Amino acid sequence: MRKDDADLRRYYDLHADDYEEIYHRDDPGRREELARMEQRLAEAFRDRRVLEIACGTGWWTQILARCARRVTALDASPRMLELARARDLPPDRVTFVRGDAYDLRGLEGPFDGAVGIFWLSHVPRDWRQGFFMELHGALEPGARVFLADNVFRPGSGGELICRPDERDTYKRRRLADGATMEVLKNYFTAEELRELPGPSAIDLEVHMGQYYWWMEYLLGPA
Repeated sequence: MRKDDADLRRYYDLHADDYEEIYHRDDPGRREELARMEQRLAEAFRDRRVLEIACGTGWWTQILARCARRVTALDASPRMLELARARDLPPDRVTFVRGDAYDLRGLEGPFDGAVGIFWLSHVPRDWRQGFFMELHGALEPGARVFLADNVFRPGSGGELICRPDERDTYKRRRLADGATMEVLKNYFTAEELRELPGPSAIDLEVHMGQYYWWMEYLLGPA
């Protein structure tokens, strides 16, 4: 495990108990975009067997559980998974797994859907291609993929940090106890997002909102 992975897991372990504040901010524009994402998940993943990457506290898992046939929800943070399991979602439809998003071997598939929300920004630039190869390798041809994350907004979410001789960027985040951590956080243009999934992505659509972006595509044959 590289240091950034350990730091990210530690950050989310420490941040887990107040993590869901992001969904309750008094910001109509932000809430409207989150509602659109929720609606799209409900439409796109009905009756699918979904692999959820970085499920966190299970906020999006609970939405998927209402429409999907099965959800396997993966996260690396023990505290996040503890909170997710406390939702008491139906065990015949939802399975929570502690695991590594860069190594999806051994998960009980098959999967014809994948969701990753607020995850891709934490993937180092040099690991992006490998992540998509691993993700696509866990899916059946014709699987639907939905990914979403933050749009860069100056002054929002902490100070943006650019380190010398690094392509990745970081955010300085303040925890509930006042401590601060630097967390890997990359941002994307629409053009970058269109290129990321590679040639196997079919019917790729990218939406850039004011607060969040999301993209959706079908996985073509290998």
